[in-house]
Amino acid sequence: FEKFLSTDHVSPDMFVPDPVYVYGAPGSNPQESLIPFLPFKEICLWIKKNTPIRSAFFQPTYIKEFRLLSGRQGFVAEKVDGSMAMYSRKFAVIYLQRFSDIHGGLSYDELSGTVLGRREDYTILRQRYLSLTEVDIERLRFSYPGYDYFLTEASHFLNYPILFENKFFRLYDVH
Repeated sequence: FEKFLSTDHVSPDMFVPDPVYVYGAPGSNPQESLIPFLPFKEICLWIKKNTPIRSAFFQPTYIKEFRLLSGRQGFVAEKVDGSMAMYSRKFAVIYLQRFSDIHGGLSYDELSGTVLGRREDYTILRQRYLSLTEVDIERLRFSYPGYDYFLTEASHFLNYPILFENKFFRLYDVH
């Protein structure tokens, strides 16, 4: 509680709640893999240091901390953008279109409820994101010019140059 009362400048990751995992959690389904926070933070900090500030990224939609840690434009983040979409009809239209485009036509009607947060729903988003192919990415790039980078999990192999990777994540240059 005291860290939130401080008026001193702090790094953005202070607002990430004592992270252990960016996907999954202790006690989750044993078939799901758990993704530790530190490798995600590492790749985001690499992005912040090594890419132009105006860069835009397709990033895992099921991980909410990308923009906070990288300081770069992300395509869509379900938790953050989905919450904001409730307050603006114009933003909701943009959000729902992007949500559908990056998840291969998926809509909220195909998930367990109108508000996500359930592990099963995030597993579906993760599966859809990790199934994107080069053809899908080129379609996205055509529809959304300026998104020149694709951040994904290390298990997602694509035929693009790799700019940075660690045990859990890989950053591709897709322009």
